[in-house]
Amino acid sequence: MKRIICLTYIGPDGRVQLPRKVLDKLKWKGEDYIKIEVKGQGKVELRKVN
Repeated sequence: MKRIICLTYIGPDGRVQLPRKVLDKLKWKGEDYIKIEVKGQGKVELRKVN
């Protein structure tokens, strides 16, 4: 998979919005469930839950 690098921000309510091109590449859509795992050293892994 081609690497995509995007910049986004954390809103005042703590929400992070993933850029549309990231969602499109991953074929993720609204109302999908995502598992968030903190890996340490500032790394976070997101995975779609089937």
